[in-house]
Amino acid sequence: MSGRREFAHTYSDDLYLRVLFRDPKLRFVFSRGFPSHNARVMNHIRSEDLMLCMIPCFVERFRLNREFQTLPRFGLRSSQVVLLCNTSQDTQIAREVGFQAEFINHNCWLDENLFQPDQSVVKDLDAILISSPLPVKRPHLAAGLERLAVVTYASYSKELRRTLSPAEYHECLSPEEVRRLVNRSKVGLCLSATEGACYACSEYLLCGLPVLSTPSEGGRDVWFTATNHRICRADPQAVAEGLKGLLESQFDAQQIRSEHINLSETFREKFRTLLARKAWERGLDRDWERIYQGFFEHKMVGPRRIEVVVGELRG
Repeated sequence: MSGRREFAHTYSDDLYLRVLFRDPKLRFVFSRGFPSHNARVMNHIRSEDLMLCMIPCFVERFRLNREFQTLPRFGLRSSQVVLLCNTSQDTQIAREVGFQAEFINHNCWLDENLFQPDQSVVKDLDAILISSPLPVKRPHLAAGLERLAVVTYASYSKELRRTLSPAEYHECLSPEEVRRLVNRSKVGLCLSATEGACYACSEYLLCGLPVLSTPSEGGRDVWFTATNHRICRADPQAVAEGLKGLLESQFDAQQIRSEHINLSETFREKFRTLLARKAWERGLDRDWERIYQGFFEHKMVGPRRIEVVVGELRG
């Protein structure tokens, strides 16, 4: 990696980075991913900037160590970067590697107003799988399920669609369309072994659905309680049996939703406290609740054209 400023995982088209707050003494720059993800604009980061890096993927010590070693290539000091980690374990490892890190699971940034139960919708689907066709997502584990809806943002191959034979298959839906489809479903499926916190998991829970999950690492289990999920083995028969068991059980949709919102707010309050602490270190005393309400958006940062990001960083 010697000398490189861009990597295989560097965003090549739209970037995921925005300035949340600016002052002559301090700018808070929010990034989806490590600095290396948004490597194309790191030359515009200033000495007074503090990068708040939401980790969107599964990470291990090797990856965290490698990312820490890339900081000097972007002219960044470790004091300028705070990782927002999806699990307490990741947070501890990141700190051991040398990063500043806080346990703030990225699913807390989902806007709960976009996903909520709708009792007017008939639940005519047994299960919904919101998942890309990537092998890490293991969508094939849903093979053989009846009344299954599949939602994706990347096309499934004809072979995979034949394997699943879903009752409904949808690509590139709006949040409103996803919400309605989730509400037509009785159970949400999460089938990966390792990934980030998994937005789909929280979309299900915010709509009051119980989740059927395989054992996983990466942070979606942070949102599981004693009453909102079941874990099954990672094979199609076990998934089918697990779904049958959930369909025969009773769940309180409003309780499932409220538990998620309460935990989201716990993480958001940690984030506001982090901002206040870092600003205080620079001699700034601000109303961070008010400022937070002004910059909060669904998922906190979406895809942005590079020229827009550069213009914001130069401003």
